[in-house]
Amino acid sequence: MLVYRSLLGAPSEPWLFTQHRDVPGWGTTYLTHQIDAEGDFVHEWARSRVVASAWGTSVMRRAAFSRGHDPVANRAIDRIEPRLLHAHFGPDGAFALRTADRHRLPLVVSFHGYDAVRPDSTFTTRGGRFWLRHRAELFGRASLLLANSEFVRSHLIALGAESDKVRVQRIGVDLAQYSATGPRPDANVLFVGRLASVKGIDIAVRAMSLVTKQLPTARFTVVGDGPLRPDMEALARDLGIEVHWTGALPIERVRQELARATIVLAPSNVSPDGQREALGLSLVEAQACGIPVVASRSGGIPETVLDGVTGLLAAEGSVEETAEHVLRLLRDPDLRHRLGEAGRGHVSRDFDLPEQSRRLARFYDDVCGAEGN
Repeated sequence: MLVYRSLLGAPSEPWLFTQHRDVPGWGTTYLTHQIDAEGDFVHEWARSRVVASAWGTSVMRRAAFSRGHDPVANRAIDRIEPRLLHAHFGPDGAFALRTADRHRLPLVVSFHGYDAVRPDSTFTTRGGRFWLRHRAELFGRASLLLANSEFVRSHLIALGAESDKVRVQRIGVDLAQYSATGPRPDANVLFVGRLASVKGIDIAVRAMSLVTKQLPTARFTVVGDGPLRPDMEALARDLGIEVHWTGALPIERVRQELARATIVLAPSNVSPDGQREALGLSLVEAQACGIPVVASRSGGIPETVLDGVTGLLAAEGSVEETAEHVLRLLRDPDLRHRLGEAGRGHVSRDFDLPEQSRRLARFYDDVCGAEGN
């Protein structure tokens, strides 16, 4: 398979490598036009499998690729002879449409949230307008549309995608890489995610200020970076709460932080542009470690965290209820243990990476079989 992502190696997208590493019967090559963060977040496994057709900020190079005329991409495809092209995120699928047509490749497109959920009026950039112009064409041309949750699938169908063409393909985690054993501190609350409004980082900081007033020993660590970090650091200072800000970390370091966490906090919220959390991969990873989660009833999170079973969900935007849930779990180790065990089982059933890889292989086989008939 040829996996296309216009910007490869974003710190928030390590799953782009794990999901394609061990798909039975399929090899992987990545096609990109730009590698983020100087490659710091590109997995070692993938480095020799990347074809980069650097366009930088060139509008002309973007236009060439969108018309199927990128010479580096086309030469690579002729050399590799892939059986299909798999693009991640709807706008990238639209950009890859003509290249797939040129090489007569089945096109699979994965949707991860904003590309299905955000209102059309918020797609105001050049790329956003291109996406809206070509969305219906992509829905018709693509062989398969993959949604990372039922929440996203329902939005794609509402946008006009054929229901038979839209399947749920969850992002899997390798349970062997996430330990659910060993002692944990009594009051270490962890937030993992991009520091953007949809992740509810402001709610998390405000809730933890209420928590620390009642439980001064509680420690709050934030893993991630993003546009709201300066504002959130200022908010924490104003509220008098100490926060350990780590910035974005590679997945191995994230696992180390999870190993020290008592609770994972993720009060995601609808953003000003109408976006909601589609899945919440960090919550899957937390549950894989046997860590209970405090999150919100937002977007696809109730599919990821089972309220009262693997974690506790608060009303979207509620600082007070979020703080109450955190305090309840910090004060009740038996409840933490019960929810944590159930969370590990939930991930094993619905988010196991080998099973999701086998499922993806079946999708590929079906698509290529159908294209060959």
